[in-house]
Amino acid sequence: WMTFSAMFNGNRLERQRNRNLRDRFALMNYIPDLTAPLAPNKDSYDLYLKKYENSFDDNNSNIVEGFAGLLFDLGRLTFSTKFSVDYNEGYRDLFYPRTLLENNSFASNYYGYSQRIQFENLLTYKVPLSGSHNLSLEAGQFVQWDTYKYNYAYAYRGVNDFIKLNLLETDPNNSNYLTPLAFPRELVYKFLDRTKHNLLAFYGRANYSFDQKYKVSLLLRGDASSNAQPTNRWLFTPVLAAEWNIKEDLMTQQDFFDVFNLRVGAGRTGRINAFDNFAQGPQYTAEIGFTGNVTTPGYNGFAVLTRPYSWGWIGYDLPWAYSDQLNLGLDLGFLQNRIKLQLDGYMRQDKNMMLAIPAYAEYGYRYAQQSGMEVHNTGLDISIQAAIIPTDRPFSWTTRLNVNLNKNKLNALPGGLDEIVLGNRKLEVGKPVDQYWVFQNEGIYLADDEVPLVNGQPMKFNGTALKAGDPKWVDTNNDQVISSEDKILAGNMLPRVTGGFTNQFFYQKWSLTADLYFNLGRKILNQEMANRFDFINREGTNTMDAVKEITFWEKRGEYGKYPLYNPWSTVIPYRVEQDLFLENGAFLKMRTLSLSYDMSEWLNRRTAVIKKLRVYVSGHNLFTITPYT
Repeated sequence: WMTFSAMFNGNRLERQRNRNLRDRFALMNYIPDLTAPLAPNKDSYDLYLKKYENSFDDNNSNIVEGFAGLLFDLGRLTFSTKFSVDYNEGYRDLFYPRTLLENNSFASNYYGYSQRIQFENLLTYKVPLSGSHNLSLEAGQFVQWDTYKYNYAYAYRGVNDFIKLNLLETDPNNSNYLTPLAFPRELVYKFLDRTKHNLLAFYGRANYSFDQKYKVSLLLRGDASSNAQPTNRWLFTPVLAAEWNIKEDLMTQQDFFDVFNLRVGAGRTGRINAFDNFAQGPQYTAEIGFTGNVTTPGYNGFAVLTRPYSWGWIGYDLPWAYSDQLNLGLDLGFLQNRIKLQLDGYMRQDKNMMLAIPAYAEYGYRYAQQSGMEVHNTGLDISIQAAIIPTDRPFSWTTRLNVNLNKNKLNALPGGLDEIVLGNRKLEVGKPVDQYWVFQNEGIYLADDEVPLVNGQPMKFNGTALKAGDPKWVDTNNDQVISSEDKILAGNMLPRVTGGFTNQFFYQKWSLTADLYFNLGRKILNQEMANRFDFINREGTNTMDAVKEITFWEKRGEYGKYPLYNPWSTVIPYRVEQDLFLENGAFLKMRTLSLSYDMSEWLNRRTAVIKKLRVYVSGHNLFTITPYT
C-alpha cells in the first residue's frame, strides 16, 4: 500500500573552448589593431597558437538532478507526493597573456547556477459506478521555485603573466581589503545578479470513460507566477478533451483497421515572463548585467537609481500572455499494427504577448513594453510508423516518419496598430510574423544615363543620387524615390515543413539506428556573403564586424552570381536587407547514427555478476545536404 521511489543523477561536463579571434575579442570587450589579420600560413598560425601556452581556459559544468516520491494506494483512494531538484552550475576561469593582446593581459572569472525545486501532491479517487462506467477525480497542487545567479569579473593589464588570477587582500583589518593585487583597481569590472521566480498551481481533473469506447477529460487549473504583475497574478487555464474509439464501437466485425480513434481537445496554456522585472511595473533599474537582464545598479558599493531608458517603459496592469488551442486527431493501425498512422490538426491563438513599441521619447525612453500582440498558427502533425520487417525475425527493420506543417499570421499589434517597424523588421497585421523586410533587386546600373530621371535629376536613394555601379532597387510605391517605403515582406524565417525520418535495423545482437532531420520552405538572408562584399563599411570601423579570422581568406559562396556594385557608394549597395541575399534554407541533416552490440548473453555464460552489457558508438551531425551556399 505504500511505495517509495527515488532517483539521483549527476553529470560533469568539461569544455575545450576554441581559439578564434572573434570569440576572444567579444569576451574581452576589447578590439585591438585590426589592420594586419593573420596570414593563411601554417607557420604563422602555429606561432599564434603557441602564444596560448601561457594561458588557460577552464570551463566546466556540474549538473545534479534527483527526486523522491511516496505513493499511498488505499484502494479507490490514492495519494502521491513528490519532491524534485534540478541544479546546474557552471564556472569559467580564463587568462590570456600579454603576448596575445598588444602587451595587455586579461583575466576573467565566472560562476553561475540555475536551480529548480518542485513539490507536488496529487489525490485521486475512483468513483464506484456500476457497469462499464468509469469515473476518476483528481485534485492536485504544484509549487516551483526557480533561482538564477551569477558572479562575473574581468580585469585588464595584470602586473605580469605569472599571476593569472584576480587576487585580493584578505586581511579585513587592512585598509586595502578587497583591493585587487594583480590588476589595477580601475581596470577590474564586476557583475552580480540573482533573479527568482515562483510558480504556484492548483488543479482539479475529472476523467470519464464508458466501455473503453468513449473518454472525456476536463481539467481546471489556476496558476500564479511571481513574474506576473500583482494585479494579474493568477491565470485560469481549462482544458477539455474527448476520445472516441470507433474501432471498438462500430468496426468490431472487420479486420482492416486494428486501431481507429478520433480525438478532439480544446484548452488554454499560459506563457510566463522571462524576467522578474516585468512584475515590478514602473521601476528604477538599468541594463548593466552582461546577460542582458535588467538589474538594480550600484556605484562603488552603493545602490543608485537610474531610469531604464534602454530597456523601455514597463507600465501597469500587464496581463498574462496565453495560448488558446484547438486540436483534432486521428489514430489508425493496420496489418496487426505493423503500420501506425497519427494525424493531428491544430489551431493556436497566442494572445496578450508583449512587444517593445516606440513610445515616450519625450521622457528619454526608446520604447514601452506593451501587451496585445496576437499571432494565429494553424498546422498539421503527421506521424507514420511501420515495421517493414517484423521484429520476430532474425533481421528486422522499423521506420518512422514525422512531419509538421505550420503557417502563422499576425492578427493584432499592441495599441491597435496595423503595422510597426523595429530595426530591419516589419510586422504587419494580416501577414506572417516571420517574413523578411527587404528591397527587391533587379541588377545594376552600368552607366549614369541608365538611372531614371525625376524632374531632370537622377532618382535618389534616401536623398543620395543613384549612379553607375549602384543597385537597381524596385520603386514599389512608384513615388520616384527609393526608400524604406519600397521594401517588401518576403520569404519565411521559420520553416513551413519540419520533420524527422528514423530507421532502426536489428540483426541478432547488432542494432543500427539512423536519425535524419529536415526543414523545408524557409529562407535565409546570407549575411556572411553580404558582409564579405560590404568590406568598405565593415573594415573601416573598430567593431567586431571588422575582425578577420584566418579563415577570412577562404572563398565561401558563389561570387559570380552577385553583381559587382561600387563598394564605395554611399547607398551601401551590399546592405543585407535585399532579396539579392535571400536564399533557400532547406536542409537534410544526419542528426544521429548509432551502432550497438549486445554482449549480455556472451557475458552471462562466463560470469553471474554482469547481467546486461551493451557496447555502442554514435556520431552526431555527420552531414548536411542543403542548397544554401
